[in-house]
Amino acid sequence: AEKLKEIFPFVDKFKFLNSGTEACMAAIKIARAYTGRSRVLSEGYHGWSDDFVSLTAPACGVPGRTWIEKVDISGKLPTSNFPAAIIIEPIMTDDSQERIETLHKLRKWCTENDVVLIFDEVITGFRYKKYGVSNCYGIEPDLICLGKAMAGGMKLAAVGGKADIMDNEQYFVSSTYA
Repeated sequence: AEKLKEIFPFVDKFKFLNSGTEACMAAIKIARAYTGRSRVLSEGYHGWSDDFVSLTAPACGVPGRTWIEKVDISGKLPTSNFPAAIIIEPIMTDDSQERIETLHKLRKWCTENDVVLIFDEVITGFRYKKYGVSNCYGIEPDLICLGKAMAGGMKLAAVGGKADIMDNEQYFVSSTYA
């Protein structure tokens, strides 16, 4: 955790988990407990949990969810009924200047509307310049999810954020490594 804090200085605390999917699921729980709101917006792939699979057609075997919705962050964001969080892959295959500007605008929108910004850097963490998109472009998410390359292929992931968000005792996240 101390080494991760050196690499990602905007993070105060980390919680370790088994997989990137678990880190993303934990981040949503932490954000919802912190804000007291349940709605979540999602862009990108965040793992195979039912909550995320429900957003991807055909979602066979997974009932729909009413609290989580797909969003295109380059489009129009809500002006009311703000979600607890927005979880995104900061870049998937697009690290254009336009995408980076969109990420900066999203950070501003989240701050102005008390929405927790979650960067799912399970793919980009430790594989992108300066160890991640957040570091490379100076965009500090409220929560960051890391995995895959962090442990050189071993089963390990983490979710991290500011102490005021991570220390909220209103959420429950547990697993063998949590």
